[in-house]
Amino acid sequence: MQLEQILEKVGALKKEVADVCSRLVQLPSQHPEGRTDGCVEYIRDYFGGLGIETEVYTLEEGKPNIVARVKGESSRTVFWLGHLDVVPEGKPENWTYPPYSGIIKDGVVWGRGSTDMKGACASAMIAARVLSEVGSPLGVDFWFTADEEIGGAAGAGWLAEKRVFEGEAC
Repeated sequence: MQLEQILEKVGALKKEVADVCSRLVQLPSQHPEGRTDGCVEYIRDYFGGLGIETEVYTLEEGKPNIVARVKGESSRTVFWLGHLDVVPEGKPENWTYPPYSGIIKDGVVWGRGSTDMKGACASAMIAARVLSEVGSPLGVDFWFTADEEIGGAAGAGWLAEKRVFEGEAC
């Protein structure tokens, strides 16, 4: 498939990116609890519906991490790394819309985590979908982790320490 065709396919999924981001925002994962289980369940179900393999890794109850694996034509793998936890919302009266509403207005998703980093996670989910549909020269592991906002102790830090990440580039 040519790059132009891939870009057309991605462009056609613009609304889905917003919808996925909105749903992730509606699943609170703020600290101090930083629970990612709701987000991970949603991501697992999303990829399951597309036939994309996932695996969950959990160190601490309520803070699972998930990887979605898109197989490539070669045995080489790159990985994308994102996080699902967010910082606290602060004072609700300072918000234009409720912080966990995920309201989509004028093509923009409003809510805590929409820019750091649930929007990027939604985009990565759509990228995984497209790569699985059109084929990829390399395998791509899409990681969605816990605890980035507080150092990664139950997320990327733990996964790296345990040498769970595999890939030639991130």
